[in-house]
Amino acid sequence: MKKIISVILTFALALMMLCTFTVSAETPDFQVENGTLLKYSGSDSKVTLPDSVYAVADYAFYGNTKLTSVDLNGVILIGNKAFSGCSNLDEIKNADKVSSVGSFAFENTPYLNSKSGNVILGSVLLMGASGETYTVPKGVKSIAPYCFLS
Repeated sequence: MKKIISVILTFALALMMLCTFTVSAETPDFQVENGTLLKYSGSDSKVTLPDSVYAVADYAFYGNTKLTSVDLNGVILIGNKAFSGCSNLDEIKNADKVSSVGSFAFENTPYLNSKSGNVILGSVLLMGASGETYTVPKGVKSIAPYCFLS
């Protein structure tokens, strides 16, 4: 009996090794390729990015006026104008792993426009206080393009 069970388990294991399973992070609202969110086409006001996403591509949410809150869920990279024109975006959650932000990523958003002084997302300085001299705040590892543009 033990020998039969052993043969069956061996056969089942070999069969599982031959089968390939593909899991796609893509849903109707998220177009994801190789861990990069290329486009969000949903209409939710509060969005949590899928676990498999580590980067948000250029223009992925561009002009989405319904978006009010986004949970980055461990995203590391944010592309150029990724959230630009999201005129109601005022909350960003779980951004502690962000290490790179592209040009004008949060242009024309309440998230950025309502703030003054230093604005830090993850380890990226998005907006720096104006002045002739500047001391980079502790914890900042990179500075977003046009950070000091007023």
